[in-house]
Amino acid sequence: MFNHKQTAQKPPKATKAPDHRAEAASPVTAAESALQHTGAPVSAGAVLRLQSTIGNRAVHRMLSPASAANAQTLQRVSDSGLTDDQVTSAIRYNKARGYSVEVIRQIQQVIGVNDDGVIGGATIRAIATWQAQQGLAADGKVGDATFARLIPSQTPAAAPAPAAPETGDQPPAPPEQGGMVLNMFSAFSGAWDAVTEGASDVWDSITGLFGGDASTTPAPTEEGTPEPTPQPSELDQLMLKERLSIDEIRRARELIGEVTDTQQRGDLYEALQAKVEYHSQRDNQSTSGGKSIGDVMCNLTSLAMALSYLGVPNPDPSKQYEDALEDIRVEKNLPARTTAQGWGGVANELGVTAEFLGYNLVKDKDWYLANVDPRLREGFAVMMSISGHIVRMQDVTEEGLIIDDPYGVVNLKAGEGWSYDSDQKNAKDSEAEGANRGEDSVWTWDKVKVHNMRWIAALK
Repeated sequence: MFNHKQTAQKPPKATKAPDHRAEAASPVTAAESALQHTGAPVSAGAVLRLQSTIGNRAVHRMLSPASAANAQTLQRVSDSGLTDDQVTSAIRYNKARGYSVEVIRQIQQVIGVNDDGVIGGATIRAIATWQAQQGLAADGKVGDATFARLIPSQTPAAAPAPAAPETGDQPPAPPEQGGMVLNMFSAFSGAWDAVTEGASDVWDSITGLFGGDASTTPAPTEEGTPEPTPQPSELDQLMLKERLSIDEIRRARELIGEVTDTQQRGDLYEALQAKVEYHSQRDNQSTSGGKSIGDVMCNLTSLAMALSYLGVPNPDPSKQYEDALEDIRVEKNLPARTTAQGWGGVANELGVTAEFLGYNLVKDKDWYLANVDPRLREGFAVMMSISGHIVRMQDVTEEGLIIDDPYGVVNLKAGEGWSYDSDQKNAKDSEAEGANRGEDSVWTWDKVKVHNMRWIAALK
């Protein structure tokens, strides 16, 4: 089991024992269901890891009703393996070859589409499907090798020589910092293509999620020259990791801050939330009066996760982060850690301030989307109190709130009522099975909207 004191990568979420996710309509359940129309093999672990790479909200937008209404586009991509941009490029290529109407009709008759003598999208996609069946590069381009198989009665030399490439086929300008991951946020049809096509080994960690075989060798074009492999930017390399160190988070935040598009920047900040190391309060080492106080340090443990997300280093790496925070509180003679002046004073000592978004809040999804979600997408860390117990909030989703609870899985009740089942608490031994049950809890809206949250604070 992952130990938050270790620096090793966290195991894939799919390996966790069944937990609270199976009990409610979680983002994973919704995503699995929505993905079925694409025909791509998908598992709960696949969706979880995709969410941890590009963020819960990004995945939800990909699978929104609007996207589902565009299922025809997704299906075309699944059938032929070509994006709309690739189809356009293939049309230009084939036109540049100068094939006659009669030759085009012969090609269309072989691949089984309307033989109107016009090279359009349907013909290109059918060519790509036929090429795949023949073991050729499925790019929709009829070069010498494809032509020889389509019309064997004519030699490749009989085909007109290719004309000069059109200016529209010039390689696009390098993307803004963020590269391939950033492009996933800007156009989700492009995101889907990147996930399913396996263009390069850079995407191994994503293509593998959906059962695709990522190729480490780019597919050759008709001319035998490999397509250029997308190169990951520094931010790509960070965002494709499932877990980041605090130093990596700090660097990722710097790079995300350089992204000019507000939507993309928000998606990246959200995705980064899932990469923060989880902390359990049940194995804390701090004492008071000679007695362990681990079970009552939800405040500083949640603060440790919030500070980690902000890229604030552990002030004493020889100790667990939250224990180092308690040392600061004691040394600075700050108020009780249960108060805003206590845990908030510790945050201030490390250069972080808290903005309270409200008190005694009994609110529904619309309120959280309007008041809390914008802070998360601006790069704030968010903490909240459920009747005195403090947790860290990761995200606001269609299903509910995504919470890192340092104690375990809470039963959220109406009013200020809440409790823990004994089998849902984190184990005190950080190496034991079930040590981190409180990570990525899903608080569904039917529970959230009736519960009185004492306060919600955004830290930056």
